[in-house]
Amino acid sequence: MRLLKFNLYQKILLSVGIVIVAFDVFFTALIYQTAKNDMQLRDKEAFLKFTFDLVRITERSFSHGRTVSQTLASHTEVRKFMSQSKGTKIRNSTQVQALMENHNLGKLFSAIYLVDTSGYVVASTDQSFLDHNSGLSNYFKSAINGDFGVDAGMCVVKKKIGYYFSYPIYSLDGATITGVAVVKMDPAVIHDDLRSTDFGLDSSIMFTNDNGVILFSEKPERILWSLTKLTQEQIEEERTARFINRKIEPLTYEFVWKEIDNFVRPTMVEAYDEKDKMDEVVSVAKVGEYPFYLVVEASKSSLLKHISDQMPPILIYVSLNIILSLVLIGILLHFFLKPKKVIRVSRRSR
Repeated sequence: MRLLKFNLYQKILLSVGIVIVAFDVFFTALIYQTAKNDMQLRDKEAFLKFTFDLVRITERSFSHGRTVSQTLASHTEVRKFMSQSKGTKIRNSTQVQALMENHNLGKLFSAIYLVDTSGYVVASTDQSFLDHNSGLSNYFKSAINGDFGVDAGMCVVKKKIGYYFSYPIYSLDGATITGVAVVKMDPAVIHDDLRSTDFGLDSSIMFTNDNGVILFSEKPERILWSLTKLTQEQIEEERTARFINRKIEPLTYEFVWKEIDNFVRPTMVEAYDEKDKMDEVVSVAKVGEYPFYLVVEASKSSLLKHISDQMPPILIYVSLNIILSLVLIGILLHFFLKPKKVIRVSRRSR
């Protein structure tokens, strides 16, 4: 087998071509990897910022609910009305009824009501709530002990999820707590903001309480499931104070629950989802001081897709660069080596 023989022109062109290809490939890969790492970092920061901005929108709605309950509880007419009870059933007041209606600006609340110290509703914008006992609810327990209360649960009257905000009502002299003012926010106020948000990726949003029970999800089948298996104490709280006799089934988001359980600041984690069989990027943020958390998940491939989409044009540009470089160098070599060819021919003719 005869070895291929190259003339000087071919040897130089081949050598230069190999050097150009090697250096182009090396530096292109280096630059792409550096840019990729930088873009990944920026994308993750943008993803976390998107989550934080969405939390701020939700926080404003919660703050409004808190303000309304506090304002109502502090109103002199309400304090007078609740001071009349003294352990007996209160007769409804048209003045207080009108006052509660006036606090429902924009119709953001499905019900506004007053609860006595025993937990019974004594006045309400929704008459079906009257005489209903809410003494087992977390929001009542917090307010009757002098704190602001907020919680989400299933209304035993309407059988629908609501967000509850409560505030203690004090006697006119401020010495004792005579009841609790409660506003029940329509869940659409919170959920519509979450539902209408689009990050531009194949992402999914979940909204949970402090036990990781999902109150809203873009995947409806997840609602009222928990991120992971609940403890017996958590199960009892959900069944007695929030979702009466509802069985909460667990999902496989233990790594997300760990972030919620040990929450310090908005964060983002990467993990492999066993159920979805894919690598995921998940951001977790708390809604201000309220016991609710926003979880946004996206497949890692979709988050980084626009980076990988840059690879084909880069390869095309590099290939064109190599081809054009070789053509130009070939032309230059042809002219540079031509005098040597002329000299060789003249020597032979002598």
